[in-house]
Amino acid sequence: MAIQFTTKIEDEIFFVTTLGFDGSLSDVKQYAADLIKAGVKTGLTKALIDERQLIYKLGTVDLYELGEFIAVQAPSFAKIALVPNENKLEDTLFFEDVVINRGLKLKIFRKMEEAKEWLVQ
Repeated sequence: MAIQFTTKIEDEIFFVTTLGFDGSLSDVKQYAADLIKAGVKTGLTKALIDERQLIYKLGTVDLYELGEFIAVQAPSFAKIALVPNENKLEDTLFFEDVVINRGLKLKIFRKMEEAKEWLVQ
């Protein structure tokens, strides 16, 4: 099963729940592009992405390239909270650094409640 996701809007936040696995960099770029397109379509500026059920397979170089791609594609006014799969927390913290250093407002959280609190601040 490749990457699959569902979305909903609640309290003016674009919620995304993702599962499956990231088979390749191109798959993850397509997933990111689809999420960005869906998020922009809502007109909302806050997103909470739940990737606790997503199995990460990308290496460090691919994560760097993905971070650069997303930082260019995502609207700079967006505020994004990401709750990753705990098994690859260090990798997602590296990804967080890449996108933040390129101007994107993205923060990694371990708990959904903390992520939502940050978004509503």
